[in-house]
Amino acid sequence: MPPTRTHDFITLGGAAVLAPISLLVPSDNRWLSCTMVTGSHLLSGLLFSNDLDVSGAELHRWGPLRWLWWPYERLIPHRNWLSHGLIIGPLLRLAYFALIVEALVALGTLGAQLAGWDGLGWLSWWHRLWSNLVLTYPRRFVEFAIGFVLGGASHSFPDWLQTGVRRVI
Repeated sequence: MPPTRTHDFITLGGAAVLAPISLLVPSDNRWLSCTMVTGSHLLSGLLFSNDLDVSGAELHRWGPLRWLWWPYERLIPHRNWLSHGLIIGPLLRLAYFALIVEALVALGTLGAQLAGWDGLGWLSWWHRLWSNLVLTYPRRFVEFAIGFVLGGASHSFPDWLQTGVRRVI
C-alpha cells in the first residue's frame, strides 16, 4: 500500500486534472460545478480517506474529532470492499458520517429538551436544511457525489495497482 504522502499527492494531482475537465461540462454555473466536484474530491481523498479503518495519519487529520471514526475503524476490515470499493467505500463513509452527525444532533436535541429549551426546533432546522439542499439542488448533490467517489477512487486504484504488482512479482 502506498504511503499517505503518495495518496495525498495523487489526490491533489487528480484535483488539478479534474478542475479544468469539470469546467468543460455544460452547467448553469460552471464555476460552482467545478468547485463542487473538485472540492468534494479533495474532501474525500484527504479527510474521508479509505484508510479511516486503521489508526494512521488520515485518522489523525480529524484531530480531537477522530473518536467519531472509532466504530468505523472497528467494524470495517482494512482494504475490504466496504472501505476500498469504488462506489460503496466513499458513499459508505459519507453515510456513516451523516449517521454520526444525525445521532449527535438527536442527542443535542434531547439534551436541550431535558434542559427546558426548544430542542425540536433545532432538529427540524437540521432536517429542513439537508432535505432542502438535496431536493432544491439535485445537480449540485450529484456533482458532490461524483467528486467524492472520484476522491475515494484516487486512493483505491494505487492500492490495487501495488497489490497487483506484488502478486506478479
